[in-house]
Amino acid sequence: MPEEINRSPACMLGRIPQALPQNLPMKIYGTNYCAHIRNPATKAVIAQKDLNMFKPAEIHQRLQRVQASVKTAGLDALVLRTDPNITYLIGVHCELGERKALLVIPAEGEPSLIVPRLEQEQLSANLSVDNILVYWEKDAKPGRTWEDCLVKVLGNAKRIGVDPLADIGLSTALPGYQWQISDLVEQQRVIKSPAEIALTRRVAHYWTQA
Repeated sequence: MPEEINRSPACMLGRIPQALPQNLPMKIYGTNYCAHIRNPATKAVIAQKDLNMFKPAEIHQRLQRVQASVKTAGLDALVLRTDPNITYLIGVHCELGERKALLVIPAEGEPSLIVPRLEQEQLSANLSVDNILVYWEKDAKPGRTWEDCLVKVLGNAKRIGVDPLADIGLSTALPGYQWQISDLVEQQRVIKSPAEIALTRRVAHYWTQA
């Protein structure tokens, strides 16, 4: 095992295999496994390895389905703040914690991704969103904050959905919109695509072999 792997009691009891099959999508062991990775950079590599199991067309289809749902729900746009939801729709690992990345999906038109300057290179390599807006986190001049970027992207939109676990600061910072909780992405993630089902079966096979 690499040095970053913590030989925890969970590992010793066999809940997390000590030896992993070659080319195994590491994240199949779930968040409990990733929690035993000490190095954040290593965790990002492992998560990205898992994402790379899906073809770009799969990621594009996910985003297209969500956008169709936004229109059907009567929203002008959906703003995603939750890192797992953003990761699911852009095909690049996004885990910023308190630092904001925002994915804006309009009912019609091109989706936009708002990212901190330090994360621009990584998140610009995503598979589904071409329109990237970059904001500055500290001592940002007028026009360079995430709020400025979000206002620019939303344009004339008024009815805005926001994912259920987004922080309250998103709506309080921009009170001029009609915000409402929307779990459109969560609903989609519950229904697995053929590619996700195939990967789940592969995971089950590896787990059985382990």
